[in-house]
Amino acid sequence: MNTAVTFFSRTGNTKKIAQAIAEAACCTAQDIAAFDVQDTVDLLFIGGAIYGGALEPSLAEFIARLNPEKIGRAAVFSTSASKTRYGVAVNLIRNALKDRGIPTADDSFCCRGKFLFMGRKHPNDADLGDAKQFAVSMTGRYSQ
Repeated sequence: MNTAVTFFSRTGNTKKIAQAIAEAACCTAQDIAAFDVQDTVDLLFIGGAIYGGALEPSLAEFIARLNPEKIGRAAVFSTSASKTRYGVAVNLIRNALKDRGIPTADDSFCCRGKFLFMGRKHPNDADLGDAKQFAVSMTGRYSQ
């Protein structure tokens, strides 16, 4: 199975999670700027976060350039400094992918990230371990 891990990370939190997912999926995490949107992948892990309550414009533009015929399925992950905002980025990314006609996994991954004084110890080793488990679950589920 051809798997890719892509991410946008302004603070480094989502990049750490992407690297953990890539390690478990036996591939390399790529910033969205480095990923060739014409590559064909069976499973595309895609991660980001919200900034100012919205999806980062470059991540939205990246998703808009993805070719639905080249992506078998997407698995979404995110980080959030605020516990009350968990899932917001995941839903925004998932909806943007669905609008492009790209099927998404029902499961997603989100964990705390640090920003200023919030979540200063995250992502931690437990978060990275959970991200790896998410990757193993997704690659196992969609390799069949």
